[in-house]
Amino acid sequence: MGFYGKKLKDIRTNKKIFQADLAQKLSVNQATVSGWETGRFSPSNEQIEKLAQILDVDSHDFFDDLVTLKKIDNLNIADSSLLTKYHLLNEDGKNHLLDILNNMLGNREYLA
Repeated sequence: MGFYGKKLKDIRTNKKIFQADLAQKLSVNQATVSGWETGRFSPSNEQIEKLAQILDVDSHDFFDDLVTLKKIDNLNIADSSLLTKYHLLNEDGKNHLLDILNNMLGNREYLA
């Protein structure tokens, strides 16, 4: 999940911006903006940054309240999205993901 389309819609409508106008500024079609707002699909990280700039908000404002990651300094949008998704998992899912990460960290091929 992560990106929360209802927040995009709320911000956009509060600023009295139409979907078509926002779409034009982003060089996408209106159906794309509608899809983001209804949760059918999510914008890319680059599109989220552009949305934030156009709507004059912080990019973290588009994410759900499961984790208030914008309070953590130096956390980029990709890391924020990853942590938000992690918090959606149940305990088994979290443990499975941690096992995968630990295996990857043991392989130098995956290290930065």
